[in-house]
Amino acid sequence: MAKYKKVVVANAWSINMLSKKSLVSFEPITTDEAKEIVRNADEVLSIVGHRGTAPVFSQLLGVDIEYNRVIYKMEKTDLMIVGVLGTRLPEGKILTKEELANLPIQWWKVEQLV
Repeated sequence: MAKYKKVVVANAWSINMLSKKSLVSFEPITTDEAKEIVRNADEVLSIVGHRGTAPVFSQLLGVDIEYNRVIYKMEKTDLMIVGVLGTRLPEGKILTKEELANLPIQWWKVEQLV
């Protein structure tokens, strides 16, 4: 992990995370690959902005992922791991931890290349 200062765990990615013209790479990864990345990181920052998702990510990744709804700007020295629900929820639907745990999650490795 020497290439990266920190690993950032998120439940979504937004173009607003960029502060300048950038080239961004998105690579699908498995849960095991995501787990390996966060376990080997020197620093992990959670920007998981959904209270019920944080404990589910903690369980899946084997590390404490806290609820942390913040504004985040990506840096080239950051590696992001983004967990995205594999389905679209009905408008206004708020899921319980149990419901979240039963949904498919797609993991993505996101890097700012330029």
